Amino acid sequence: VDAFDEIVEEDSENTNWEKLSSYCDSIRRIIDEYTMYDASVDTSLAPEAAHMPWDFWSLAHWVASKKISRDALTNTLRDMRDKEVEVRLRLYFFPETWDNLPEKSRAALISADREYERQAPRHIRRPLASDTRNTG
Repeated sequence: VDAFDEIVEEDSENTNWEKLSSYCDSIRRIIDEYTMYDASVDTSLAPEAAHMPWDFWSLAHWVASKKISRDALTNTLRDMRDKEVEVRLRLYFFPETWDNLPEKSRAALISADREYERQAPRHIRRPLASDTRNTG
């Protein structure tokens, strides 16, 4: 948390905001999936409020995303979505089977899943692996 605060305060032209945004999102997903305790985060991003770790990393992801270009953000979001789809497909096909598929086949399945999700009516869309919060 402190390291992220310092990076934002420094705002160097050498900062890779695309990669940082992706890291923040990955940390948020890990916390979402594996953290079962309440904690607060003290940050200079929004010092007026104590944040849950998930909330902080969501905010950090948003802040880093705002620093990158629209095209880079689109690519980052697409890459993150493809990783989530691959996780779901890996479970569906079983890890060893998925790993044995040719790269072109995996890419085609990811692309087909992305297209299905894009065209499916919202009420039948599958939740992503990371969308386990607030699902009841």
